[in-house]
Amino acid sequence: MHSSDVISGETGHSGSWCDPGRLSWVRVSGAEAVRFLDSFTTAAVSRVADGHGCEGFFTDVRGQVICLAGLLRCGPEAGEEPAVEIVADGDVGGPLAEHLERYHIREPIEIEDVSASRQTVALLGDGVANGLASLAAGSRKPSDLTRNLAHTLVTLASTGGTDAVARLVRCDWGGPHGWLLVCGAAEADAAREALTAAGFTHQDGTAWEQARIEAGTPRQCDLLPKTLPQELGRDARAISFTKGCYLGQETVARLDALGHVNRRLVTLAVAGDAVPPAGAAISSGSETIGAVSSSCFSPTLGKPLALAILPVKPLTAGAHLTIDGQPAQLVDHAPSEG
Repeated sequence: MHSSDVISGETGHSGSWCDPGRLSWVRVSGAEAVRFLDSFTTAAVSRVADGHGCEGFFTDVRGQVICLAGLLRCGPEAGEEPAVEIVADGDVGGPLAEHLERYHIREPIEIEDVSASRQTVALLGDGVANGLASLAAGSRKPSDLTRNLAHTLVTLASTGGTDAVARLVRCDWGGPHGWLLVCGAAEADAAREALTAAGFTHQDGTAWEQARIEAGTPRQCDLLPKTLPQELGRDARAISFTKGCYLGQETVARLDALGHVNRRLVTLAVAGDAVPPAGAAISSGSETIGAVSSSCFSPTLGKPLALAILPVKPLTAGAHLTIDGQPAQLVDHAPSEG
């Protein structure tokens, strides 16, 4: 693509909460939880301090992506033993827990899919930290959570007099001003009441979809069969090339040595007002090179956006890209280390 064909944009929302859709939570607890997980993810979990987190891929033995996840290190808190809380998109909690359990032999750990007992809301906007400051009581203030996936337990006081204990997570999957708030299912109503009372506005689920597509964050629906970690363009934030061995490392290391991928996740801005549906054909000239995996209308750019994993070769300078016949341009995302 010519440099003039690359579009840059920033996401921006203020003081709102919404449903981020189906998120799975897997809890791995016990003194050996961190060491165990380091053997099954591209992230260097052992290098993360309690109260912080990292992004990583879980891969199978062939190095193909099972899911992209956030891994939150939780030291002994609220009377519980040390643990790592894993959050991932989609209904992957059961399969991921089963995958890890398959390799669990003697380690003194417990692996549990806790998705059914959790409720998660997304918070969007540059005023979220200030909005939470007077609402959330905890050992760390929201303003302390500056790095991606830093987190803390907080208590939210609702207008009904019922407090809700929740985990507040700094999470840029929905853009630079994004957060996740996760609590027990029984406390979800109290948490939402507290947010509303604090002045947060409620948006529907399209707000999260818009925010995460604008940020270029893939969901499970964006993964193709046999997707490799480097194809998703998150190497700096989700892959450690200096840690010890882990399942699938051979493929990841081989691709790193090769120095390039044959396909990659891209964001495309589409001409016109019509949002292309999932499955819409993407062409380079007269050749169909892929299909839209997810899409939305971007309020920031004022035009539709689409995500897709496409072969790299056709994405060359001067290539004429179209989606269902409509001109499309690559969107440039500022690099982030997480």
